Amino acid sequence: MRVDLSTVRHVDKDGNGYINTDEVRYMLTTLYGMREPPEEDVKRFMKRFDANKDGKISFEEFQKAIPEVQKEVKEELKKNSAASTNSHSSLHRLRRKHVRLNAGPTKKFGTPMTTSQEIGWQQRSTAEKNKNDPQKPKNSCEETVFASDMIKSGIYY
Repeated sequence: MRVDLSTVRHVDKDGNGYINTDEVRYMLTTLYGMREPPEEDVKRFMKRFDANKDGKISFEEFQKAIPEVQKEVKEELKKNSAASTNSHSSLHRLRRKHVRLNAGPTKKFGTPMTTSQEIGWQQRSTAEKNKNDPQKPKNSCEETVFASDMIKSGIYY
């Protein structure tokens, strides 16, 4: 695939000829459906495309990295492609065979991809851990959190 300069210009909001971290974050936000992308995805993108590690991606760096990414995608598709069968018995055996995915959607994607995935999607919570039931975090108002922090510190007024 040939990458033209207009692709980089579309992402380059300040027009300096380079793509910086904020512009990558903005681009990933639009790709994720206007949700904030995980910081590790932004760092992974910069690590992949920023060859000279100067904190910005030039057109040349972008153009060199695209064929590598396409090659990796093709290899991944070969590994995860559908199986073909040449007999009814092998098709029947494959249909009955249950194969678990290596990682669930919460491990594979940083944010929910569909609205149905938003239900039950566990984000890293700043809520306190509940000692009675670790699966359900203890949500408290700001005053209660402040008071419990004071008690934990040992300072009483």
